[in-house]
Amino acid sequence: MPNPQSHILWLDMVNSVLLSKQYRLDNYLELISSYYSIVTAIVDRYQGQILSSLGDGLTVYHTDNTGERLINIFFDVKKQVEDKLHVTITGGMNYGPYRLVYKKIIHAKHQTPLLVGNVVEAYRIEKLCIKLNSSLLLTHSSYEKLNDEILKGKFK
Repeated sequence: MPNPQSHILWLDMVNSVLLSKQYRLDNYLELISSYYSIVTAIVDRYQGQILSSLGDGLTVYHTDNTGERLINIFFDVKKQVEDKLHVTITGGMNYGPYRLVYKKIIHAKHQTPLLVGNVVEAYRIEKLCIKLNSSLLLTHSSYEKLNDEILKGKFK
């Protein structure tokens, strides 16, 4: 079970809705499948966990409370996805309290993980990446928890 105070990383493929309309369905599904394969391999390599997915949006967690592994996951995913699939990846990262609750949602046959708490706010900031011409936005709480050594050389 994740720590009550933790970093959470959201990954997003820029313009995925537009791409879904431009590509034939089978080509788009192949793109998304390749994206998931790349992300899963990188998250597994860093021993992280994908908590949830919605379309191309992925929520990633790691027990390393410093945030260093999530930063590394983000930049590895960004490089590999952009090099191999030629699509842009953005992300949002936040540090804060949250709970992961497994709840049977009304009309669902299975229990679904539900992420609850302030850390969910990072999802809202990732859309600002395009507006601010940034690949990764950190909330103030996440930035405060990361040390300069972790961030050194990651941003240009």
